[in-house]
Formats: sequence, structure tokens, C-alpha cells
Amino acid sequence: MLVVASTNIMDHVRPVLRPTHPHPFNEYMAQYYVSPEVQKQLLDGTLLSGLKLHEEYKSIDLNAEHAEEVAAAQIYSAGDSTVVKSLRSKLAHMPGVGMVHTPSGKLVAFECCDGLGFNTTLYCKHEHRRKSIGSLVEMQLCERICREWVD
Repeated sequence: MLVVASTNIMDHVRPVLRPTHPHPFNEYMAQYYVSPEVQKQLLDGTLLSGLKLHEEYKSIDLNAEHAEEVAAAQIYSAGDSTVVKSLRSKLAHMPGVGMVHTPSGKLVAFECCDGLGFNTTLYCKHEHRRKSIGSLVEMQLCERICREWVD
């Protein structure tokens, strides 16, 4: 599984979390090596070229408005207003990608970064699995991070 994060993400997260968390949030905590070749393939689309998205799905960028849907998909946090509030903040400031089933208008898959910049929340509803949606969401998030956050 390809995982990417960036020191630039941590530059935004560290000042907010340091005053309230004992962890030092050092530079190496959220850095993963993505070779220049893989970055190029992510950015020019060749890494995603083998994955075909069925026409009844569309990719979206997640934002704070998706917090309740994301929380509802997580068994341990469904209905927890504290989790929704936390997710709202994360999705407002951290990258996230979702997949919408266009006939129903429902968010059926997503992945977003946690508060430390890690790609941690890959989810695809059971009835939409085995269609490469999870792989596409994962790779699209990696592409977005490389495009927007990696120097």
C-alpha cells in the first residue's frame, strides 16, 4: 500500500497540537518516502490508468460537510458528536477523497488524513467493494497529497 504524507502537512498540524499533546510531533513522524518515479506516475496519471471507475461513481474532495457520513461509517464512532466535531475540523484542514454513488447520491467510500497527516481512514461500503473503488480512493488521496503538499 502506498502511503504519503508531508512535512508541509505537519507544519500546519504541529502548532495546533503541540500545546495540548505530550508528543513532540517531530519532522520524521509523518514522512514517507515516495520515489520520484512513483510521484511522477501519480501526477501524470499512469499509476491510476489501470484502475477504471464505473460511470455510476464520481470522485469528490471531502470537506467538513462530510463529517457525519464519515463518522457514521465507523462503528466505534457512529452517533458520537465529539467524533463528528473532530472529523469536521480534520476534513476542513486536511486532505480527503471520497467516492459518491451517483444514482443514490451517497458517499460510499472515502479516505482522509488523520490529525497527524497519516492516511488512516480508508473505508468502502460492503456492497460497493471489489470494484477497485478503495484502490482508486487511496491513490487519488496520494496524488492529491503529492500535488498539493509535497515540494
